[in-house]
Amino acid sequence: MRPHRSLLLLLTWLPALHSPAAAALEHYEGQAYRLKGGQLLYRESHWLQADGERLVLYRCPTGEPFARKVVSDGTPAPDFELVDARDGYREGVRTRSGQREVYTQANGKAGEQRKPLPSRSQQIIDAGFDAYIRQQWNTLTPADTRQVAFVLPSRLDTLAFKLQPRDSRDPAARSFRLSLDAWYGAAIPGITVTYAQAGRRLLRFEGIGNIRDDQGDYPSVRIEFPPAQRRSATPGEIDAARRQPLVNRCQRR
Repeated sequence: MRPHRSLLLLLTWLPALHSPAAAALEHYEGQAYRLKGGQLLYRESHWLQADGERLVLYRCPTGEPFARKVVSDGTPAPDFELVDARDGYREGVRTRSGQREVYTQANGKAGEQRKPLPSRSQQIIDAGFDAYIRQQWNTLTPADTRQVAFVLPSRLDTLAFKLQPRDSRDPAARSFRLSLDAWYGAAIPGITVTYAQAGRRLLRFEGIGNIRDDQGDYPSVRIEFPPAQRRSATPGEIDAARRQPLVNRCQRR
C-alpha cells in the first residue's frame, strides 16, 4: 500500500457533509477536478434524508454512475457501504446481531476481509465527520488541534489524525486541515476542507481523493460544491438513485 492511501481511503466521508439546517430531503452536486490542470475527473450526486441517511452516486464526467455509497444515519460513527462497479471494490462498517465489524473486498473476484470494530474515543466513520464538525463547531478554534480516530476499512484498522481549524481570509467561510498524527505524517499529503459559515455547508475539498482515475491512481483533486446546485428532493428521486444500475467503465468524452 502506498504511504498516502491510509489518508485518502478515509476521505469518502467528505462529499457527504451537509448543513444542520438542510431541508428534510435535499439534493446537491459536486464536481471533482484534477488539482493540477483542472481536468474534470468525476461528478458526485448526493441525497440527504430527514433521518440522516445519505446516498451518494459517483458519476463519470459524461454522467453515468459507477459507484454508490449509502450511510445509515447522521451520527459520528455510522454504518456505511461503498461499492465501485468498475472492479467490484467494496468497503464499509456494518452491525450484525448487535456487533459491529469493518470489512473490505479488493475486487469482485477477491474474498471479503472483516474484523470486529472496537469502540474508541472520538471515533469517526465516513460521513460521521459531518456530525462531529456540527457538534464541535463552536469549540473548534484556530488554536485548537484535535486528535480524532478514523476507521479505515481498507486496512481493517483505525488511525489517529489531527484536525486543525485554519485561519480564513474569507469571513464567510471556515477551513479545516486534516493530517496523519504520526512521526511520518509530514510525508503524507493532508487535505483541506472549506465550509460556509452560514449553514455550515461544505464548499470545497482539496487534497488526495478517494476515487481512482483511468490509470488506477488516486489523484489530488479540488471538489467544488456550488451552493446554487442545492435543492429539495423527493423520496422518489432517492429510491431511483438507490436502484440505478452502475456502469463498469467510463466512456471517454
